[in-house]
Amino acid sequence: MNEEDPYYYSRQRRAFEEVVLPVYRVILNDDDQTRYYLDPGTGALLQRADATGRWRRWLFSGLHRLDFTDWMRSRPFRDIMMWLTLLGGLALSVTGVYLAIRRVRSDVALLFRIVVKRRRW
Repeated sequence: MNEEDPYYYSRQRRAFEEVVLPVYRVILNDDDQTRYYLDPGTGALLQRADATGRWRRWLFSGLHRLDFTDWMRSRPFRDIMMWLTLLGGLALSVTGVYLAIRRVRSDVALLFRIVVKRRRW
């Protein structure tokens, strides 16, 4: 292969790791369709992707790093998407804290009314 594919690509978080290209990709005819990526110069195994590794790539890397495609890994788009998701998470957190404070405040007020009512008896 002379280009990256969905399972063998450069990751922005690891700047010290360069993707070796070209590579040999070997896809086995087993149940998992296991893929091996080999360095053509040394024959070293660079990466292995079985069914579990491919699921992990889409569910973890795709969702947590927002790198589903090549253009989503490009710098300005990725930064904008990250900031939007971070702001969405912040909004959900602030909403949850606000609702919790309202609930605790109403529970304390109810408890206070019950205590005052019992003391009057």
